[in-house]
Amino acid sequence: MMRRPLRVASLAFAACFFLSVAQAATILDGVGDSSYTALGSSYSSSVGYIYETVGSTTYIGSGTVISATSSGVWVLTAAHVVDDSSASLSFTINGSKYSASSYYWYSSVDNSNCTSSSVGDLGLVFISTAISGVTAATLYTGSTSDLVGQTATFVGYGNTGTGSTGSQSKTYGMLRAVQNVLDCTASTYDSGFSDSVLLSDFDSANFRGSDNTLYGVGSSATPLSLEGLIAGGDSGGGVFVTIDGVEYLVGVNSYCLAIDDRNANSDYGDMSGCVSICDYINWIEETTGLSFTTASVPEGSTLSLLMAACLTLGVYRRFLRRKA
Repeated sequence: MMRRPLRVASLAFAACFFLSVAQAATILDGVGDSSYTALGSSYSSSVGYIYETVGSTTYIGSGTVISATSSGVWVLTAAHVVDDSSASLSFTINGSKYSASSYYWYSSVDNSNCTSSSVGDLGLVFISTAISGVTAATLYTGSTSDLVGQTATFVGYGNTGTGSTGSQSKTYGMLRAVQNVLDCTASTYDSGFSDSVLLSDFDSANFRGSDNTLYGVGSSATPLSLEGLIAGGDSGGGVFVTIDGVEYLVGVNSYCLAIDDRNANSDYGDMSGCVSICDYINWIEETTGLSFTTASVPEGSTLSLLMAACLTLGVYRRFLRRKA
């Protein structure tokens, strides 16, 4: 859900060497929405949505259960979904709504610092009651660089639409999942951005090369069969990757970027940024008191890529929390 206005950042690229070692959402034209909602339904016991009420205004975001015991439930989300100490928060999953007992954020992220890198756009919500029928996601604690090039599933309750229309207002509330490739770290795309954020672009169904925004770092112009991009309301939702047969929660949905049309509405050619969880495991463990085991991507997923051209790009960023 969207609270902050979009921000403009100017990115200048020089030819250099890159090392790559690795929604509700907008979907492909011509692919039935039921395919995306069916994929999303497989995460219904792990991913829910968060209502943040500040005064008379309510915002919606998404979040993923990372621990569920008789003592309570921890939910991982984005900082900008929960970073208001005066807010009242609730978490809804499996049709039931639960009030948050406490909530925390790593670093406030808004227009005052979003152009620098959006470092630490992670938040945690604690519900001090047991919730039946939920499944805690397994957190990835390996290396962010090892995730680049991996196919990921992005899950959330945000707005939807197609790649040609972009996200449509007031279409949030249905759990969807889309797939995309984690093309590169944000710092690979621009040195001023964070190496703890992973970028993905929305390739078009008719294979338009102009929509392959991240071509310079080796991104394919061919979309996945359930390609899509996160949209408003998906902030805080989970990003999942399967490694050696085990599905891990590797990232948290944070924002959308636009270049050509300067409108970050999640249409073809736009990009999404997710925060890599493994770089903040210490903070998650210290805040929750939980402990997580280590996972890593098998060797062979690392790629060395050379940027082929110098580009000067105007980038527009939109944080994906949605006003309800």
